[in-house]
Amino acid sequence: MGRGFAEDVSGAMAVSEGVMVPELTVTADGLHWHPVGADLASSPDFLVAEGAVPLEQGKRLVIERFLELRQADGTLPAPFACAV
Repeated sequence: MGRGFAEDVSGAMAVSEGVMVPELTVTADGLHWHPVGADLASSPDFLVAEGAVPLEQGKRLVIERFLELRQADGTLPAPFACAV
């Protein structure tokens, strides 16, 4: 999935929940995996829970998904430094 608006993508990194350490992010749309994907229009796959959801539930959902991804391939993603 393409994200962002950069014209020069030569040094770009494809981001997904599989390659990023989660940073639970809250917007008016709900809870998201990471601030980079906190725009529902461009990153619907980063939506963890829609609407008003307790942070406790969002944290649980992120942890469950993170563990599923780690068990699937055994990798551990490096922290992603973003300017968001």
